[in-house]
Parts: sequence; C-alpha cells; structure tokens
Amino acid sequence: MRDNLNTVILIGSARENRVADRVLKWLLRELGKYPDFSIRLADARDFDAGGVKRRAAARLLESDVSAADAVIVLTPEYNHSFPAPLKTMLDCLGEPWKKKPVAFISYGGLSGGLRAVEQLRLVVAELDMADVRETVSIQNPWTNLDEEGEPRFPEQLNASLARQMTALAWWGYSLRAARNIEIRKGDAA
Repeated sequence: MRDNLNTVILIGSARENRVADRVLKWLLRELGKYPDFSIRLADARDFDAGGVKRRAAARLLESDVSAADAVIVLTPEYNHSFPAPLKTMLDCLGEPWKKKPVAFISYGGLSGGLRAVEQLRLVVAELDMADVRETVSIQNPWTNLDEEGEPRFPEQLNASLARQMTALAWWGYSLRAARNIEIRKGDAA
C-alpha cells in the first residue's frame, strides 16, 4: 500500500462573496472519491492582508508546500488573468515549489478561466513545477454551480476532474520518488 499524496489547494480569489467557495464545495466533495489525496487548503484571503497575518500565512504555506507531493490551483479569471493575491502566494516561496506537480481548476465567463491558466503555466514553469496538461474549466459558474457547489452538468465536470486527478496522481507519485533520488556527481576526469 502506498502513502497518500499530500496535496495543497491554493484558493486563488480573495474577493468578498467569491464564487471560489462554490467551486471549492464541489471540489472537496468530489476529491473525497480519490483516496490518494490528503488535502490542505491555503487561501488567498490570508495573503491579501498585510503585516503579521500575511507573514503567518506565508510560514504556514511554506510548511504545507514543503511537505506537499502535489498542488491544485483553484483560480478565477479576472480581466483575462489571475488574481494578484494568488501571484503573491506563488511568489512568497521559492524552493518548496520545485519539482512539484500542479493542476489547475479555473472558472470564469465563456473561457472558463483558461486565459488565467495559460498565464499561470508561465509562472509555475519559472518556479520549476510540472504542470498537469488536463485542466478543469468551469464556464459561468454563477449559473452552472448552485450555492452548495452542485453542478448543473455533473457528468462533464466530474469526468474532467477524473482525468485530471489520474494525471496528478501519476505525476505526484512519480515526482515524489524522483525527488528522493540522490544525484551522484561523477569524476570529471
């Protein structure tokens, strides 16, 4: 029997009355069907504040990400991009992100947040993360998810998540094993 994958979900929206909470309700309910993942949450709201609260959130995030085998980014698309507090979360750490797989769950209007994801792929590449190709994209979540996160078209959304979690588990277990390999340097004779 293998160990679960310690997985951090970054909640990318810090807005009041955010749609992220609906999406998160659906996601957590569905992730309960995937026993390979042990979930921790990190909230952009903690990084939208300043001073002591942000420093405490950064220390907690560093601890969680250092122990993580995988990362899920839950992001809205605001003005064709992702939110600034999410960028702050990503930028506050360096080494802990390296060689970790990351999956994106996005939401927004007609694009379902895909423009935000495309920009995030550039950021996580620079952080030396491995982004999972399969993306879960939710169009118009304010009408396609109710307040409790029940999707209007659950078959499509859940099938998309299943493909993504299969890929994230593969990358999570593979990269965890690879991170534990000690690199030997040969003689440069």
